[in-house]
Amino acid sequence: MDFEWIVADDGSSDGSGEIVRGLAERSSFPILYLRSEAHVGKARMDNEAIRRACGEFTLWCDSDDWLEPHAVERLLSVWHSIDEGDRAQFLGVTALAATEDDFFNPFGDLQQVDLKLNDLPNMAQVKSTATDMLHMARTDVLRDNPFPEVDLVVPESAVWSVVGHCPSRLVSEVLKRIEYRAPHAISFGGKMSYNRGRAHAAAIAQREYGRRTNARLLINFLRYCRHGEIGLAQARALWGDNSKPLAFWAAVPLASLLALTDVLRKKVVRSHREFLANRDSPVTATWLRAEAQ
Repeated sequence: MDFEWIVADDGSSDGSGEIVRGLAERSSFPILYLRSEAHVGKARMDNEAIRRACGEFTLWCDSDDWLEPHAVERLLSVWHSIDEGDRAQFLGVTALAATEDDFFNPFGDLQQVDLKLNDLPNMAQVKSTATDMLHMARTDVLRDNPFPEVDLVVPESAVWSVVGHCPSRLVSEVLKRIEYRAPHAISFGGKMSYNRGRAHAAAIAQREYGRRTNARLLINFLRYCRHGEIGLAQARALWGDNSKPLAFWAAVPLASLLALTDVLRKKVVRSHREFLANRDSPVTATWLRAEAQ
């Protein structure tokens, strides 16, 4: 029971605060409630939570996720299986997640293995069902590598691709469940939302993963920039050395044409405008239960 629960409420209007306060009355562990009166986005709220976290490790559990009852205990036991003298070089512990539809174990009968998260996209056996793993990561490392606060949502690859150079000990067990079709869940399907966040995450991940840039990745990056209202000069600086200048500029016409098609099909949501309007809104922190009973 040696953990704290940080609840990040991003300007909700559904009575979440009262629900959390009711839970705190019978809680046996500390609960910190973060509240923004305006919708400032997941990236901002995640950073706020990490800045205030007291624990040695942090793991995220979004509103459509839940942990197996023994998850925290199991993750810590795997961490303590690492030689004490080697722990400083590790990011933490990674476990598997399962959706309501499917589960594929890309690691077969292998029970534990040390891997770098940056290697996952290059592993042929890792299918899409294994991408949303459960990561228990050192809080100090996460605090030094925050999400770029540029949009309401920034894909998690913006952080994991940076910190993923450090090895993580993987336990080949399902310790998290994900309900992708939960009501009001954040989705990247259908509409083109969070484009400024996507552009930043794409550039960061492309650089950190060290994969060879292909035309499709570059074109999609430029589409995100167009919809995220990132100018070409700024986009070139953001993309950096991920591809040669000639390839970058050659991709602009096709990316612009696809972006125009997106607009004509009414697929584009410029979520970054709401973020920019609300980004200076304060976030209050309240200990609903400051210490364990």
